Amino acid sequence: MPPLVSVILPVHNGQRTLKETIDSVLRQSFRDFELIVVDDASTDSSIDIINSFQDPRIKYLYRVNKNVACSRNQGIKEAQGKYISFIDADDLWTEDKIEEQVLALEAEPQAGVVYSWTEFFDDCKRYPGSQIDYQGKVYDNLILENFIASGSNILVKKEALDTIHGYDIELLSCADWDLYLRLAAKYSYVVVKKYQILYRLSSNSMSSNLERIKKYSNLVLDKAIPYTTLPENKVRAFNLLATANIMVARLEETKLALDTLTVLLEALRLYPQLLLINRNTLRCLVKPLSLIILTPKLYLLLKDFQFQNVHS
Repeated sequence: MPPLVSVILPVHNGQRTLKETIDSVLRQSFRDFELIVVDDASTDSSIDIINSFQDPRIKYLYRVNKNVACSRNQGIKEAQGKYISFIDADDLWTEDKIEEQVLALEAEPQAGVVYSWTEFFDDCKRYPGSQIDYQGKVYDNLILENFIASGSNILVKKEALDTIHGYDIELLSCADWDLYLRLAAKYSYVVVKKYQILYRLSSNSMSSNLERIKKYSNLVLDKAIPYTTLPENKVRAFNLLATANIMVARLEETKLALDTLTVLLEALRLYPQLLLINRNTLRCLVKPLSLIILTPKLYLLLKDFQFQNVHS
């Protein structure tokens, strides 16, 4: 009998964090799942880590792919479950993540997707994310802000993924946001109001590649804007604010502070109301200005406070 849930874990040279990620999946209180690990030509010890687990629920696929979207699509093709979830090789789940999401989705038969809240963490501490509870038709909310927050969150009906043909493999970044939007155009969402996803903050992660984010987020918006009733200038301004939020979380030098201000000023040019209706706008303005005005040493004293506020 096939498992109810298929978990897809793409990995490329993930030896530093892969064992911890697999452990967090295998520790789930919900047991009726398969874990499909899609190895994208790793050259480190990832395969040895995978082989160290003797759990029969683990399936290993080796593929030479172009990007993580290809790996996820390969996992979808192999999946046997009614529901599918994804986790990246450096993220973690709480033990009740799958169980709570399955219950939430089965309680709302008309829904196609369920998500939970995300905490961010690094080597020092955790930073709670936003407690957003959008449900039902969430397309307009999602085009203004990717409140799902990562590719390690949703549980989705496999038939829904098949309907939209999975991930867009041409997107080298923001492919998860694009998938969520295309799902939201056809299906209702539900939420588990608990922190169940732990997203690892890393200076060399895909989310820290700002130029790539800006390029591909604009491509996603080009596809998505025709299907929203919101003004295009508002949508693009909110996207610029999201980019500025990422930049603020990594402010350590004056040049990046100037770049952040440039992004924010462009957002305000497009949609001046942003300064009044979104509290993060003022925070994003104050922090780079602080780095420019203060010495870097004084600014770093504020960094912990900055991180907590960016993710609150």
